[in-house]
Order: sequence, then structure tokens, then C-alpha cells
Amino acid sequence: MSEFPPPTEFPPADPVFRRSRLAVAARIVGIIAVPTACYAVGIPLGIAAVILGCKALARMKRDPFLAGKGLAITGIVLGGIAVVIMPAIVGILIISLGRSTELANRSMCGASLTGIVRTLNMYSAENMCQFPVVLQKADRQYVAPSTTGGATGVSGSSGSPGVVINGYYNASKFAAGDPMASLWILVLKGNASSKQFICRSDPAAPLIADLTDTTGNYYYSFGTSNGSPAANCTSYSMAYPWVGPGVVGAYWKASMDSSLPLLSDMAPKNGTGGKNTTVTKGGAGAPGIYNSANHQGAGQNVAFADAHVEWQDNPWCGQGGDNIWCTGTPQGTQTPNAGGTGMAANPSNTPPYDLIFVPIRDVDTNVQY
Repeated sequence: MSEFPPPTEFPPADPVFRRSRLAVAARIVGIIAVPTACYAVGIPLGIAAVILGCKALARMKRDPFLAGKGLAITGIVLGGIAVVIMPAIVGILIISLGRSTELANRSMCGASLTGIVRTLNMYSAENMCQFPVVLQKADRQYVAPSTTGGATGVSGSSGSPGVVINGYYNASKFAAGDPMASLWILVLKGNASSKQFICRSDPAAPLIADLTDTTGNYYYSFGTSNGSPAANCTSYSMAYPWVGPGVVGAYWKASMDSSLPLLSDMAPKNGTGGKNTTVTKGGAGAPGIYNSANHQGAGQNVAFADAHVEWQDNPWCGQGGDNIWCTGTPQGTQTPNAGGTGMAANPSNTPPYDLIFVPIRDVDTNVQY
């Protein structure tokens, strides 16, 4: 027997694993990429995280002593979220927010129209049931009253609201008729604010009308001291109040029932894009292209004589199914208002009333008439 003990057998040493630096970097970059995905830097960081993670996995496959597979996979997943999912989520949120804003603006617009019609009724209570109206020339032009014929009446402005209102009925001096000047009377009397006539969704972004010019004189209609046309200081249209030179329509008074529309979002001018044609209810392209541009063409708020407001997705909302943008038989072919200084035809003066709304705006150019 050997006097020496057998040699001791030592177990093999445990392998030494190293954490992959690429995997660590992939995870860190991925974590940064997700919250910044809605900015320009987020997507490049997400792509970088995916590339680093893939490289880390490839090296681990070649080197069994590299650790950090979970870190690499985390980086790849986070990078993918930053590149694909987060932009989609942000886009959905933006669309939802825009929709919510439009619905809120639509509601505020309806409230403004309700307030204006209520002030019309307040005015009528003191004026034998008659809504405010100014004179109209024989050629049916509707420009703002002014000694110079200017759009805002700057040269014809006066030092007090009362003098301005009385001036409307001085035929030798203010023989022009401006429908919106009729509503301006409500502003002069302090019953309405010029801000009420602006819709937040109006793409033309009209200016709020000034009450006075730079010298303190009151304007005769909607306008500003920078010379903007009166029509560009309102988002709304009204029923054309005359049926002939100096003759006010029987419908322009507070005794009308709840089926008669008086105000609406800005009426569209039928011009380019095949819109300058006769309009038949249910015809090709109707009614969508004939909606107001105020609410992205989806429809318009329409205020009725009893001060209630309805959202209408087409303009056939007058009495008897009348198209409030056009003249003609309500259920038949109607002629659009094409703009200019005169009306193609006057509204009818017997019920059901065939009304037409002014002013109008070209939906393609935002030019108002």
C-alpha cells in the first residue's frame, strides 16, 4: 500500500459571466425613448434601442458567458413601443382633443346665437314687435351706411349711439341697407357684445369689431379702425330682412313661430369646385358641400325666432324644408346666393317663408360678401 494519499480532485471552477454592455445600453436608451416618442428625438432613440438590443443578443449567442438577455429584450420592446405604438397613441389623443375642442366651440357658438336672438326679442318688445332694420336702396345693395359709401362707415361715424341709430333712417344721408348694420343696433344699444358675433371655429378668424374709431366716434356697422370690411367682423349670417326696396319682410318680427330661422353660422358662397350650380335636395354632392365652413363643413348652428338653436347637418332647415342658402321652391331646385353687391331674388313674404341668409363667404378663399 502506498504511503502517500491519493491526490485531491478539485471541482472545475464556475464560469465567469459578464453583463453585456450593449444590453444595458439598449435598456437605458429604450427607457428614454418611450416618454420622448412624441418628440422628434424619441423615434431615433427607439430605433437605436432596437439595434443595440439585437446586437447584444447576437453577441450572447456567440459568447455563452455574456449575460443580460432580459435587458436586451427589454430595450428592443421599449424601442418598438417608442417607434410604433407611442406615435399612434399620441395621434389618437390629438384627434380626440381636437374633436372635444370642436364640440365645445360648437356649443359656445350655439349659446352666442341664442343670446343674439334673445336681444332681438328684447329690442322688439320696445319697438312694436319689430326687429331692428336699416334702410335699403332700390338696387338691393347691402353695404354699410356711410357718407362716403365705405365698408365700415368710418367717415360717417358719430359721437353717440343714439345719433348713429337715428342716422340710419335719414334717407338723404344713409340710403344704403346693410343687414348686419341692423344687428349692429343691438351692439350700439348695449344689448349685445361684438364678441358674441365671433365663432371660435371660424376658419377665417374674423376680428372683433370695434365700437368706436380712434377718435371715439361710433361706427355705423361692424368694422375696425384698420379698415377691415364689416362682413369680416362676424362669423354669422342672418335672414335677409327686406322683400323690396324699403319694404321689411313680414317675417322680420317677434311674432314668428319657432319654425322660422333667423341666424346661422356663416352662409357659404357657392363658387368654385362645382358649387355654383342650382341645388336640388338630395342631389349629387348635397348637402355636405353646402354647409357653413365654420365647423369644418359638418353642419351649422341655426337660431330660430323663439331663441332656440338647433345643430343642422344640412341647410334644408327653413319652413317647409326651405334651403336657407338659396331662393326657390323649398322641395325643388333652388338658386344659390352667389355673392356680389345685390341679391338675385328677394325672399318671399308669405308663409312658408323662402328666406336667404347673408352675408356669405367663399369657403375656398375666405373672401366674404
